[in-house]
Amino acid sequence: RPGMVKNAYSAVNNIKNMANNAFDKSVGNAIISPVQNYRTIRALKKDPKANEKIMSLLVPGFSQNPGNMWKHNGMERKRGRFPINMKAYNHLNDKERVAEADKYLTRLQEKIQANPRKILSGHSDGARQGIHIAQNGRVVKKHNIRYVQAVAPSPHGMKKLKTLGQKVLIPFAHRDNVKKPYGQASALYNAKVQPKIPVDIVAGKYDALVTPEDAVYKFANKHYIIDHPDSTHFGTSGGNYKMNKLKSDHLDRIVQQMEKADKGVKPAPHIGKRIGSPEHKYDSGYQNQQKNYKRPVSKAN
Repeated sequence: RPGMVKNAYSAVNNIKNMANNAFDKSVGNAIISPVQNYRTIRALKKDPKANEKIMSLLVPGFSQNPGNMWKHNGMERKRGRFPINMKAYNHLNDKERVAEADKYLTRLQEKIQANPRKILSGHSDGARQGIHIAQNGRVVKKHNIRYVQAVAPSPHGMKKLKTLGQKVLIPFAHRDNVKKPYGQASALYNAKVQPKIPVDIVAGKYDALVTPEDAVYKFANKHYIIDHPDSTHFGTSGGNYKMNKLKSDHLDRIVQQMEKADKGVKPAPHIGKRIGSPEHKYDSGYQNQQKNYKRPVSKAN
């Protein structure tokens, strides 16, 4: 974990991230996000090659809404993808929220009259929803979902509450609290059921709510850590430009892998390797889920 000075600097930066988050949740959800989704639907509906395009499904975290994704949406659009801001359906249980996502994507497919290739990028509880969707072979096949980027999830729940943020909030997060029956059941399910598509875990080194250790996923394709003072839980939630850039950088790499797979190129090894060059802004801080987070990671520019 970062030292006291770095944590203090990160805490000051996080005030701005929290303010951005509040704006995005209100104005972003009411005005900006619906317009962005409409633009994506309209563009794909007019495109005769829509099935060949790549749609990024952006799913917010607990107590957030699609408006929290509007800035990341803009970043994704600049990368040439077709982003959609989705709901996380936090109030539902695991099976129900996957069913609601299935219904939403079915309606979306009907509007577009096509079924583009899709990457799901979720944050926190939205990342956990992405993992649940990845576990459902019927849903990923039906909607052509190829890959999940799970940012700051806690797929196996939290038993030891180490930070102040965890001690205050986790008792109210029924999926994360493994001291409660539902949290236990959800954690056990994630430990038993493998995803049908690759899931990459991205954790923030300065995240005091879902630490890199808490984000470890038994069946992850790869684990990554963002080493930047803005990599707090609010910082990676969709409102911070630098964090959005790093997440989209990673999605660029995922797209490269998808394109190679579609051309029949042999995929990279399952776990323990870095994606891309040493200049990539992420680093696998632990080679597999058994090792603790100890190794230093490269700084983000």
